[in-house]
Amino acid sequence: MEKETTQPADSPESKDGGGADPQGAQAGEAQTGEAQTGEAQTGEAQTDEGQTGEAQTGEAQELPIEERLKKAEEETQRYLDNWRRAEADLQNVKRRAEQDRTESARYAGASLIINILPIVDDFERAFQSLDSHVAGMTWFDGVRLIYRKLLALLESAGVQPIKT
Repeated sequence: MEKETTQPADSPESKDGGGADPQGAQAGEAQTGEAQTGEAQTGEAQTDEGQTGEAQTGEAQELPIEERLKKAEEETQRYLDNWRRAEADLQNVKRRAEQDRTESARYAGASLIINILPIVDDFERAFQSLDSHVAGMTWFDGVRLIYRKLLALLESAGVQPIKT
């Protein structure tokens, strides 16, 4: 880019109308050289600023990417935490269901045993009030065998007779 230099009004060139003054010409060249050097420095400064501006713009463009990456990592961590909680909840539900099944089976058996105990008591009262002539009959021996099996079943379930 070529720039015109202006001469001050009191310079020898302007008085002479552009005469041939070697010192004036050298001074003019010096001024032109300084102007060109200034332009070059200004251009370099603009170039540096442009590059710095581009670098800053690049950093500004990268900053949202880094922020997006950070947000994505946080979101991923949140999803992972939620998944782990859900997995732990599922394991807890499975464990609790197994405990409930075990307790239900145990209490169902307890309920059955509680309902059978009065029948055992009825058998014992019937045997105590029985006449001696009925005690020798074969059907009565069959009933006594059923009573013994019922007692064996209760013992296998952990029920012990209470000694009174």
